[in-house]
Amino acid sequence: MALLLTTLLACGGAPEDYAGRDAIREDLNRLYAAKESGDEGTIMEVSKRLLASKQTIGVVRITPLIYRAEVLARRGKIDEVNTLFDQQFPFVAKSTGGCGQAVFISMKAEVWQEAGRMDLAVADYNAAIEKCPSLDNAYSKLSRLHSTATDPKYIDVQKALALAQKALEINVCSKSLDAMAAAYAKAGRYDLAVANMEKAVDAGEQERQHPAQIESFRKMLSAYQSKAAK
Repeated sequence: MALLLTTLLACGGAPEDYAGRDAIREDLNRLYAAKESGDEGTIMEVSKRLLASKQTIGVVRITPLIYRAEVLARRGKIDEVNTLFDQQFPFVAKSTGGCGQAVFISMKAEVWQEAGRMDLAVADYNAAIEKCPSLDNAYSKLSRLHSTATDPKYIDVQKALALAQKALEINVCSKSLDAMAAAYAKAGRYDLAVANMEKAVDAGEQERQHPAQIESFRKMLSAYQSKAAK
């Protein structure tokens, strides 16, 4: 994300309502800090400014979009979240790849999941998969939801295993391996959870995932190893 942001800002001019590229970065930094501290007021203020700019097209819009949508979702503003995504899709379409709309729907599913609306998350993950059956990340995310949801109503080990297997068939990567590990762990097969999580850590390093993501994978691996040793 940081590399893409730097490239986009370097290649394009500053928005009309910003003094320059540094001003955009300053607002993005304010947004990250507000997310970290849970300052919803600042998130709403800064994200509105970034999303209103005519020049923040593409990947620059994704973070303010997601952060703003998360606040709205936590407040129960379902229609506003859907409208926000519909409005912003044309501005970020080129940043979401060949399965553009499906990727966008999957992003919205993650927003619902973060807000605890598992019903809406499941519906949107399935909608994303229907639109783009090769979208491995949606299979992985939905698999993990069925393995790790706090609401037991959404736990379904067989679905989790099948979805993770489909994700791996499409793309063997850190996220699909992590999903399979979580599914095996929920099934009580901690030996297989460890084997897949070890591969997920290696894959994450090869993919140059963010250090925080690698650390998260390592913590999960340690947890599975502890369970397997009992």
